[in-house]
Amino acid sequence: MEHTVRSNVLKSAKRWLFVEELTGKNDHPMIKESMELCGLCGTCGYPWCASSQTEIFVFAGVSTVRSARAADWFKTNVVWRSSWGAIP
Repeated sequence: MEHTVRSNVLKSAKRWLFVEELTGKNDHPMIKESMELCGLCGTCGYPWCASSQTEIFVFAGVSTVRSARAADWFKTNVVWRSSWGAIP
């Protein structure tokens, strides 16, 4: 199971390797989709670093926080605590 999840996340992330804004205004279909997954306008020019992570995990079938705010990932998506025990 763990191997399958990792494999799915890697495959999903590889889709983003060469994604870039076409004219500097979030104007790539994957960026637009990731922003909309987070409840934001897909073409309003917001930073998309965290929203891309949301899309990667959702596409891979992993339940995750849906936020374009990077700090939200560190509050609610702490995988090691729920799966492998807290880090010392």
